[in-house]
Amino acid sequence: PLLGCSEIPLAAANRHLQDPQLNRALATIAGLGQDPRLALLFWLEGQALSRWQQLPFRQLGFTPEARQRWGLERVILQPQPSQPQLLGVVVQASPAELIQARGGANPWPMADGEAIGLLSETLLKVLAPWIGADDLPEPEQRQLMRWGGAFPLPPGLDPEAMVCPDSQLAFCGDAIAGPGFGRVSGSWHSGEWLAQRLLPLLSCPRR
Repeated sequence: PLLGCSEIPLAAANRHLQDPQLNRALATIAGLGQDPRLALLFWLEGQALSRWQQLPFRQLGFTPEARQRWGLERVILQPQPSQPQLLGVVVQASPAELIQARGGANPWPMADGEAIGLLSETLLKVLAPWIGADDLPEPEQRQLMRWGGAFPLPPGLDPEAMVCPDSQLAFCGDAIAGPGFGRVSGSWHSGEWLAQRLLPLLSCPRR
């Protein structure tokens, strides 16, 4: 749906390729679970920065108890070294926790405007000692990111299924099973594993 496609592009391509290895990999990937996230994003500049710059944190992480109470996971302030008068703010939440913290009153999935409003309202409650509604940009200047594949759930794709030579396709990322699964380090390691798998398959032209 994010690509505006009516079906999975690789599944459509494989109807012509008929690659058994790709079939198995796609079946495994289709069965993988994901723990999604919502992220509210906005920029602050000029005079609007003053109160935010006085906050006693650069990244606010929520304990399990705080996540249950507020429905937020973290609030991150992102100063821009090359543009000191610009500050990025990211508010991250699990949709399930956000709805649960509100007593399950809001249906899911919510429209973008509803999600932006709920995240903004919750953020203001959390930062009430320092930040007020006037310190937020206008609603149309706030953006919502739906991070559907935020955290893959086990078991992940077997590294042996990463490469499909007949289709000339390969997979990598944090959903590959092994050390670092579900984390940035897993993505990095999977790229290294993939390179090791691809090198024997590549033939260098003679000079």
